[in-house]
Amino acid sequence: MKNREIIKESLLFPIKNYKYFIIVTILFLISEFSREYLTHTHNSDISSNIMFIISFIIPLIVLGISLQIIFHLLNKKKGAPRISFHETIKEALQDTILESYYLLLALIISTILTLPSGIIQKIDEIPSFMSDLLANTEETSVFEIIGSLPDMAMIDTYNNIKMIFITFIIVFVILFSICTISKIDLNENKDYKQSFNIIRMLKIIKKIGIIKYMEFLLLIIIVSILIANIVFFLDMIVAIGSILSAILESFSLFFFLHSFAKLYPE
Repeated sequence: MKNREIIKESLLFPIKNYKYFIIVTILFLISEFSREYLTHTHNSDISSNIMFIISFIIPLIVLGISLQIIFHLLNKKKGAPRISFHETIKEALQDTILESYYLLLALIISTILTLPSGIIQKIDEIPSFMSDLLANTEETSVFEIIGSLPDMAMIDTYNNIKMIFITFIIVFVILFSICTISKIDLNENKDYKQSFNIIRMLKIIKKIGIIKYMEFLLLIIIVSILIANIVFFLDMIVAIGSILSAILESFSLFFFLHSFAKLYPE
């Protein structure tokens, strides 16, 4: 299938499965509201600890259920998906660990690539830069991160740190795509250990075709930039941040998993 057809089908995938898309969006909205409520609730030490645990568990449950629903649709199984609490937590933890692994790789690789830029000499400037970066990207979806690349590339005045950030974003996009392929591979082969095998993922990309894969990534970035800007524009007109954020999180899950599932070689 051609890349444009994959993107087109993936954009329509949440619309065609609108009932499940609404369910997943509501789940993410519950996660957003609960996180906001728990963040601004000030109680005793015991209560605050309980709140912290709850604020960690709820997003995991939401993510786990969402993944079960989407993979159920991708596998074209009949009937409604059977939601298991055990499978929900398992899916969410596996996904979180996998994403953390590829994020760590992105940090390590981008650090190695930017060492010649004199990063060691600028090491004292990194904490303030990273705190600004985290403040700007906190609770931000992958769509928003990729979509805001042009603006985010100009948020810092330090040329070296700016270059480091741009390098990290490029590495992040590539490794995020590999991470998504690993999720599809896990769904196909049920081998969690293989999901961490970079060599295996690179072989899958080679099977897809390097040129086709790079064209696909470019289209993903263009679509992400367009959607992120539309959402940003809507958020400026109407202050419904939590609802837009929930819709975007839900849509990004549907879109990315479907598009990479279609790209995955049979």
